[in-house]
Amino acid sequence: MAQVFDIDSVPADSRLLAWQQGASRLIHPMVVRAEPAGLHGRVTTSDALGLRTIRVCGVPSTVERPALLISPQDPAFVLLTMVVTGSVELEQGAGAGRLEAGDLTWYLASRPYRLQALTPFDLVHFLVPAVHAPLLRERLGAGSATPVPRGTAVSSVLPPFLAAVVDWQLAEDGGARDGALGASLVQLIASLGGTPGRGPAGTAADDHVEAATRYVQEHLGDRALTPATIAAACHVSLRQLHRAFARRGTSVAASVMSARLAGAALRLADPDRTAEPIAATARAFGFTSPAHFSRRFAAEFGRPPAEWRRSAPPVGASTPACDRPR
Repeated sequence: MAQVFDIDSVPADSRLLAWQQGASRLIHPMVVRAEPAGLHGRVTTSDALGLRTIRVCGVPSTVERPALLISPQDPAFVLLTMVVTGSVELEQGAGAGRLEAGDLTWYLASRPYRLQALTPFDLVHFLVPAVHAPLLRERLGAGSATPVPRGTAVSSVLPPFLAAVVDWQLAEDGGARDGALGASLVQLIASLGGTPGRGPAGTAADDHVEAATRYVQEHLGDRALTPATIAAACHVSLRQLHRAFARRGTSVAASVMSARLAGAALRLADPDRTAEPIAATARAFGFTSPAHFSRRFAAEFGRPPAEWRRSAPPVGASTPACDRPR
């Protein structure tokens, strides 16, 4: 069910206080700073499909989540923020940077951060329950914002997919959709965390995982994509590679399988490929047996590929623009 808070309905001299109170109620406690004159903004939240999304439109302003406003009882969410329009700067821990339209970044709701909108903006925040993103949570454990690198397959495919999810949530019957599919969407989004940069606290093991993840994303259709070939391509011993992934609580093989299934899920949701046989999709992502692909896909996303294709939001669907500040 969607909730909308629009400060344009509030008298002009009360808007800054209303914006502070509304944002804190609908998102989480925070401090809002903005010029009262000409202040406009809207927050739309939706909890359909087991995924909480928060869309915020507004004018240049700054929000901060200081440590004293963070309670140990707050839900453990990993935030994925997508910039639809505008330019913002995000700071959390050692991670900081400017985000433009189409950029995405991961950070933790349970750690202090600062988000400054430099221009009129339209953002969408996806709150992924930490239980669905253990590797991301571990990676962000030091409390540093981690952008999804530009120029990667994930940075190209994920924004239109997320935009379609928002459209789907806000559809009239969105709240009545199958809960199992909703959980699958959350899992899919969490699995597409991209390839974070090393960061100041990175280690050699982090570099090995980063290089391996890049290589895997570029060779998902290669049937010979094995831990040994990945290690050779990344100029690291097989033993070192296994140890690096084990530190993340996973394995090389499991990560390859997850990446292949996530890529296949996105391809099945592509409206331009609805006529493509599922067996062809399976082959495109390195599966030699359609039956094996269907079993693994159903185990990962809660339903077989054909049912996913019928039910999933189409990649590339447009998201209605948020009302622009007047």
